[in-house]
Amino acid sequence: MNTRWIYDDNEFGRLCEMTGEVELRTAERIFVKSLHRIQEITGEEYEFPALSSVNDMLAWVKKWKDELYRTCLQTEKANDIYSFARIILYIEEHVEENLKSEDAAAEIGMSRSYFSTRFKEMTGDTFHNYVISRKMNAAACKMEKGTENITQIASDLGYDNYYYFTKVFTKEYGCTPTEYANRVKKCSI
Repeated sequence: MNTRWIYDDNEFGRLCEMTGEVELRTAERIFVKSLHRIQEITGEEYEFPALSSVNDMLAWVKKWKDELYRTCLQTEKANDIYSFARIILYIEEHVEENLKSEDAAAEIGMSRSYFSTRFKEMTGDTFHNYVISRKMNAAACKMEKGTENITQIASDLGYDNYYYFTKVFTKEYGCTPTEYANRVKKCSI
């Protein structure tokens, strides 16, 4: 069972959607397996809450995930879940910068090589691809606000070459930034 859903909101949303469609007993088995996996990784004991519905389970997991991110910067715990939660926050806070795996590894006291291996294991993605995904997500959010032009958005996110930005955005979203912005405008009318 991977832990990608802890670090990727889209993955967490998909997981919640899929889990919301299954029977309560099936959801309970998934929940118990996930909780055991979290306990293995963190070394912490969690009490199995008495939950009466799939929605209650999903709400508990969301609350746990939110609490993880809220406390990861305040804790001295050195396990991978907390360390990589700190890295995800680091990426979000520095998404407009030229992020390098060496700098992220230094943030949590790991060698770049070990960090790269563990990042892929924990998130299911390479650091480089994860950063690109977050940059493209930030670009899409800025386009949805509609306050900046696309060239400025690309530049703000560290893409000096607009054509490269367009290529990366198209790969991530299946349409060019201009097409995406036009769709957003149509939907808001």
